[in-house]
Amino acid sequence: MTHDGSSLKAPNKLIHALPLGLADEPPKDTLEEFKEWFPKGLLKKTLPSKRPPRYTAKHDTLDKPHDLGCMQHIDVAFYYLRKKIRQFPELEQRKVTTVDTFFPAKVRSLWTVYQSAPDKFNWGCCDSIFRIMLGVRVQSGASWFDVNTVLMPIHFGDLKHWALVKLELTNWTIEFKLRDPPGNYPIPVTIMKDIPQQANGGDCGMFTIKYAECLIEGRDVRYWVIDARMQIFREWLACYLWAYSKRKLDQTYKSDEDEETDF
Repeated sequence: MTHDGSSLKAPNKLIHALPLGLADEPPKDTLEEFKEWFPKGLLKKTLPSKRPPRYTAKHDTLDKPHDLGCMQHIDVAFYYLRKKIRQFPELEQRKVTTVDTFFPAKVRSLWTVYQSAPDKFNWGCCDSIFRIMLGVRVQSGASWFDVNTVLMPIHFGDLKHWALVKLELTNWTIEFKLRDPPGNYPIPVTIMKDIPQQANGGDCGMFTIKYAECLIEGRDVRYWVIDARMQIFREWLACYLWAYSKRKLDQTYKSDEDEETDF
C-alpha cells in the first residue's frame, strides 16, 4: 500500500522502459551511471568527427533537446505511458489510454473547419482521427471501444502552455487539468480546481506527463504532482529512458510486439 492509498506490486525496474510505481526511483548504480554519462554524452555529440556519420543529428536528437515543453518530447513520454499500460495488467484493467499531440491539434483544426460550414464538411478528412480512436494509427494505442478514459496532452499556443485533458467516454465529459483553459466547448467541460501548478514557466510539460501517470496508476494527483518533485521526476524519466535505450543497443533486452516502432 502506498502513501496515497493505492496498491501496486513492486515493479521490475530492469525489464521495461518505465516502472510500475510512479515514485519508484531508478536503481542507484543506474542513476549514478546516467549522471556520469550525461555531460560526456552531450559533449561527444558536439565534437567534430573526421569520418562521415552514419546518422545525422536529426535521426537521434529531439527538438529541442532536454526541453519537455516541445511536442516531440511530450509524444515520446506519452508513447511510453501507453506501453506501460500494455505491459502491466494492473494498469490495463483500469481501461485507460493516451493519445499523441497530433490528435487534439487535428481535432481543433477540423472543428474550426466544421464550424465555418457544417453542411459542406468533408468527413473523409477525419480518417486519421478515426484511426487513432480505433488504436491503429497511434503506437501502442488502444481502441476507444475498449477503454473508459482517454488522456491527451494539449498545447495552448497563445499561452505557450501544456495541459492535460481527461476525456471520460462513459459519460462523455471532459476534465481540464488547468485552472482557466480558454475557449467555449460543445460538450460538458469540468475545470479542475485546487490542483497543483508549476511555480515557473518551464515545468508545465513535466506536470502534464505526471498528471497522466498519476491517473493511469490511480494515484492522488494532489499528493504526487507538486512543484518540489518536478526536478527529480525529470531526472528519473531521463534516466529510465536512457537505461532502456542502452539495454536495447547492447541487445540485452527485446521489446514487446511493437519493437520495430520504438522511439
